[in-house]
Amino acid sequence: MSSRLGRSKAIVAIARRLLVAVWHILSKQEADRHAVPKDVARSFFNLAYKIGVRNLPDKHSALSYTRYQLDRLGVGTELTHIPWGTRCPKLPPSSLTPRQQLK
Repeated sequence: MSSRLGRSKAIVAIARRLLVAVWHILSKQEADRHAVPKDVARSFFNLAYKIGVRNLPDKHSALSYTRYQLDRLGVGTELTHIPWGTRCPKLPPSSLTPRQQLK
C-alpha cells in the first residue's frame, strides 16, 4: 500500500510540474527555452494542415503561417526549411533579426 501511495504522489507531482510549465508558456506566449526550433516549426506546419489552409487567419499559406508563428514566439529566425517527411519545404524569410530572437 505504501509503495502505491508513493507512486500516486509522484504522478501528481509530475503532472503539476507539466501543468505549471504549460501555463507559463501559454500565458506569456513564448516558446519553451528548451524547445527545438525545427520541432516547433514542424508542429505549426502540421497544425496548419489539420486546421485546413483555407481556414488559416489572414489567408496565410501553411508556410507563411508557420513563419508568422515562429516570429511571434521569437524562435527559428535562422530556419530556412522544414523537414517534412521526404520533402523539405522552404520557409519565407524571418521578419526578425537574430537580436530580436527571444532567448
